[in-house]
Amino acid sequence: MTATTAVLLGNTAMLEAAGVTAMPRTWGELESACAATGSPATWANHGWLIQQAVAGQGGLLTDHDNGRSGRAEKVTLDSAELLAYATWWQGLHERGHYLDTGTPEDWGGTLRAFTEQRAAFTIASSVVAGMVARACSEAGFEAVACPLPYNEAAPRAGHLVSGQAFWLTAGLPRDRADGALAFLQYLLDARNVAGWHRAAGFLPVTGASVELLEREGWYDRHPIHRAATDQLRAADGSPAALGAIAGDLAGIQDRLTDAMAGVLRGADPGTRLAAATVSAQRLLDAHNDDCARGLTPRRLAVK
Repeated sequence: MTATTAVLLGNTAMLEAAGVTAMPRTWGELESACAATGSPATWANHGWLIQQAVAGQGGLLTDHDNGRSGRAEKVTLDSAELLAYATWWQGLHERGHYLDTGTPEDWGGTLRAFTEQRAAFTIASSVVAGMVARACSEAGFEAVACPLPYNEAAPRAGHLVSGQAFWLTAGLPRDRADGALAFLQYLLDARNVAGWHRAAGFLPVTGASVELLEREGWYDRHPIHRAATDQLRAADGSPAALGAIAGDLAGIQDRLTDAMAGVLRGADPGTRLAAATVSAQRLLDAHNDDCARGLTPRRLAVK
């Protein structure tokens, strides 16, 4: 019910002044646009966004189809897709086209850099796109959104959706199950889903709600929200685009963040990602060992 993805936001005033006529769609176009505007891009060094970059190239974080055809047993953080992203990101930073706030997971700092016009582009969760657009308008410029830029040298798979969900317990008495199902159907009514999107910014999670918003002209009046829905509809439904299911995924994400912090300081991407793989494997092994022994896993963090 609280679904979100990540989108690229751009400063239209900076783009127009530099003669850039369209939002960048690829990694190369993003770098060229930064060079043209003379202003960097910025986004949080966060494991979720790194996962987005891997998924966009069709890459997997774990075996067994990203943990979707069986329990994830092996994690790979030094794949070709991750190395490609880390190397590109490091080069972007070294050439002055990426603004590093120096603080991992600094969502607030990167968004401030964008709204204060210290960066021409940022990557943000789609749920805050409307809020960011309003802040930009108050600052005297317009923000525009588009799907995340992709690696032009790799096949495209799509990007992840994240959020929270309701689950209906199996084996309930018939009257309770019917009541719970009726509640979920109420929440999923197109009018209610559209209302939740308009009020809170979360993605409309049904096709009927998207069609309702289209008919109402919502996207025409608020185009900042269209990119996220378009991005998810373009995904190929593969295990890469669906994202990983793995024990202690929050901890694995932290290892990605730590590795990339070192890469942005000039460390060798391959070396840092190989070390992160070893560390992340220990977390996955510990989780799976707890499950095999019938124990509650020692780490149940969610990020």
